[in-house]
Amino acid sequence: MSLRALTILAAAACAALLAAVLPARAQDAGPAIDSVDANTITIGDVVTITGHGFGAKKGKVVTSAGIVKAPAQDRWKVREWSDTRVVALFKKVHRELREGTRSLAVVPKGAEPVPYLGSLQVSGPIGGGVSPTTVAPRGEFSVFAKCLGSKKGKILVGDASSLLPGAGAKLPPGLTKAKVLVWDSFSVQAKLSKKLGPGLHDVVIVNSIATNVIEDALTVE
Repeated sequence: MSLRALTILAAAACAALLAAVLPARAQDAGPAIDSVDANTITIGDVVTITGHGFGAKKGKVVTSAGIVKAPAQDRWKVREWSDTRVVALFKKVHRELREGTRSLAVVPKGAEPVPYLGSLQVSGPIGGGVSPTTVAPRGEFSVFAKCLGSKKGKILVGDASSLLPGAGAKLPPGLTKAKVLVWDSFSVQAKLSKKLGPGLHDVVIVNSIATNVIEDALTVE
């Protein structure tokens, strides 16, 4: 057999050996998360997590501020589960947590958490605009923003200067509550309260994570 033929056979043998060894080494390395299809999330978002070693039986997904085993953890609902793919709904923020950076982990049934080496940002409403910008008393209007979430929140209209972070459920003075007609992840349709007088008003978006003020956004004739 020629030297060239021997070289080709040796190369083929090495390739076959690597093909057999590398998957085994990847498996020996243990479960891991390879990717998460979102960087910023809010209530109602569905996230897909891919990796390996999650197991066939449904486990859970956890997010927390800091270590993955922290007692304050957000609530997720697992929709799909396989050894290499998990799809989960971000359902509720823990009462001690709000906006901010989260550690994420997949927790296989009966096993230790599989941490994600990256992180997620949990966000309330971002930005915002109103259309139309001038309406009649008790008129309807739409509000547009990112990260509204799928769970219905509140739309407040009036003077937001007295609004304080973490003020709670009590309606701040100077603001009236609009009636929410439609609420989805990117827009809200609402109707003004009869208590709201004419003039230029702020519009406040409130969801279960945070509050966002759109200043001087709406004029009532």
